[in-house]
Amino acid sequence: MGKMYEVYKGTVVNTGWPIDGHELLFGLWDYDNGSCYHLYFWADEDDEAVMMTMFRTLVDAGFICEEDKDEFIMVWKDGRFDEVYCPGPFCIDLDKLVDVKKVEPCAK
Repeated sequence: MGKMYEVYKGTVVNTGWPIDGHELLFGLWDYDNGSCYHLYFWADEDDEAVMMTMFRTLVDAGFICEEDKDEFIMVWKDGRFDEVYCPGPFCIDLDKLVDVKKVEPCAK
C-alpha cells in the first residue's frame, strides 16, 4: 500500500483571501485523486492570515455572520476552531499554489 497523501509547500496565489502570498503546507490525498490541495500546516507567522481566511470563507459560505468576528477570533485563539466550527478540510484548486515543492511530513 502506498502513501495515503503527499505534502507540498507552495505559495498561495489568486484566491482573493488573506493567505495569498503566504507559503503554506498542503496535502494531496489519494481519496480525491489529488483533485485539490488540502491545507496541512502553517507557520506561526502565517496564523493571522489563515485565521482570517477561515473566517472569510465561513462568512461567504453562510455558516457564520460577519458580526461573529470577535467570537470567531476568540475561538481560534483558544484552539477550538475544529471543535466549534467543524468545517472539514480546507481545499484550494491546484492552480492556486505556485513554487510548489514536495516535502516529507514531520512525525508528530
